[in-house]
Amino acid sequence: MRAAHSALLILLAAASPALWAAAPLDPAAVELKRKLTERFPGVAIDAVQPFAPIPGLYEVVTDSEIVYSDVSGNYLVAGRIMDTRTQQDVTGARWAEVNAIDFASLPMDRAIKMVKGNGSRKLAVFADPDCPYCKELEKSLAQINDITVYTFLFPLPSHPDARNKSRYIWCASNRDALWTGWMLQGTTLPKKTCAADPIEQNLALGKKLKVNATPTIFLANGQRIDGALPLDQLKKRLAAVK
Repeated sequence: MRAAHSALLILLAAASPALWAAAPLDPAAVELKRKLTERFPGVAIDAVQPFAPIPGLYEVVTDSEIVYSDVSGNYLVAGRIMDTRTQQDVTGARWAEVNAIDFASLPMDRAIKMVKGNGSRKLAVFADPDCPYCKELEKSLAQINDITVYTFLFPLPSHPDARNKSRYIWCASNRDALWTGWMLQGTTLPKKTCAADPIEQNLALGKKLKVNATPTIFLANGQRIDGALPLDQLKKRLAAVK
């Protein structure tokens, strides 16, 4: 049930209204959740419910991904569902929905704050200093005005030196400028550490928020974006936030 499974694309042909409208508790879903929890004791299953567009298919929300199952629980589908009419990644949109957050509750004192223009539009980013996609995102953010960006340093285990780099950046007196310089120009990082940094706390926070990769973006309305969107799409998402 992990993302290591090879991706499987399911094409939707039938029209579908609201995919996840509130519905009464489904006894079959309750039993399916019990069965899957028993069969996968190491996986935290948050919710199970019918997947409305495809009769007989159930959506299974785990602590790290969304998978799909038949009612018996004997067969799982791990991968993305796409609506071929809109080219929408239905699974990705649903994952963002179930993992929306209260933006105001984020501990902004543990993030690098960068303000451009009047700073009226806000977003938070969990980013790794050695993540190439995070660097692409920084290029896009450099082209957006009137924005406040809170960057939570979130070094991934796959980048062994990222934790040290995160500490060097955080402990610098000009951490915002140093972060931007490193991500955009590869500015040399001073090997300076300090008594307290928020790296471990950020890693714990990311785990709580189900941040599994970088960059992970949270808009001011709590909506989640996994990955570095192209500049035009990022501008549209920011403009849509009320």
